[in-house]
Amino acid sequence: MLMVIFLAVSLHAQSDDTLRVLFVGNSHTYFNNMPILFDSLSHSAGRPVIIGMSAPGGYTLEQHTTLAITIDLINQGTWDYIVLQEQSQIPTINNLRFGSMYPAARRLDSMITQHNESTAFFMTWGWKYGGQMIINGDSSPYFVNYFHMQESVRVAYESIATELSAKLCPVGMAWKRARTIDTLVDLWVEDNYHPSLKGSYLAACVFYSVFFNSSPVGLSYIAGLSTDDALFFQNIAWQTVSGIADEPRHVFSQTSEFQIYPNPAKTFFIIRSMLNAPCFTLKMFDVSGELVKKLKSSRAKEMRVALKGMKAGIYFVQLNNQTSTKKVIITK
Repeated sequence: MLMVIFLAVSLHAQSDDTLRVLFVGNSHTYFNNMPILFDSLSHSAGRPVIIGMSAPGGYTLEQHTTLAITIDLINQGTWDYIVLQEQSQIPTINNLRFGSMYPAARRLDSMITQHNESTAFFMTWGWKYGGQMIINGDSSPYFVNYFHMQESVRVAYESIATELSAKLCPVGMAWKRARTIDTLVDLWVEDNYHPSLKGSYLAACVFYSVFFNSSPVGLSYIAGLSTDDALFFQNIAWQTVSGIADEPRHVFSQTSEFQIYPNPAKTFFIIRSMLNAPCFTLKMFDVSGELVKKLKSSRAKEMRVALKGMKAGIYFVQLNNQTSTKKVIITK
């Protein structure tokens, strides 16, 4: 953390077109060095940024209102945006949302705007399996799953961002889109609430999309992920921030009713169906849920699918209007 803060202080005068962002939060911010992922992603696009961070583990926004290092960084008056991230449970617990998160956000925003800096909110994500959040006797409803909890987190952040006319960085909604499109993508580590590298990279892509109002799709920095995974998250981030298809049109789940090979594919792939039918219809969707190809087999169990003219990326294949799908990766 101190190295990041030193970088921000020592380089702040280098370039007038440099974007300066201070991240204020806790482990959801610093896990996997997420601000550094954002910095590297931005530099790969030729967009210089300077970042700072104050993110002690487990900290709440209320604690940040009296934390000397946070206050000193805000008072520098050199930041374009100061990103506020609340402890992950608090937005879902009404007493703490209204009694702690919102008053603290207002106080921090007042400090920020006093220095002609701008506030942005880092909307976090629900826990992988939901559950009930309990802090010092205050509790949330019981959330049946991640999606249920995510809705509570969404409402909390959208409400305070709207009240303060602040930017909203909808990381949690990008996670929701990714999980809706690909139910097997795992954005959490083993504790089921901190982010995996994939989850943090997706967050970095959202920040890039928000702060530059530009798509990260195709940027070369992929943080050690596979090219296909990085492209998937870049697309998800831009779709979420730009409002493309506000909700994916299809909820995809994996199936063993057919096989695809080779996968990844370059010029073609073969579908081998396990369905008990004289023929079958194939549909392919892109990551936004748009139908990009529809074919009917001439054989009962197998079809060769040519990929001429199709862009590299992640697609989903569905047979005979079933809701289950398989993911196929196209490379060039």
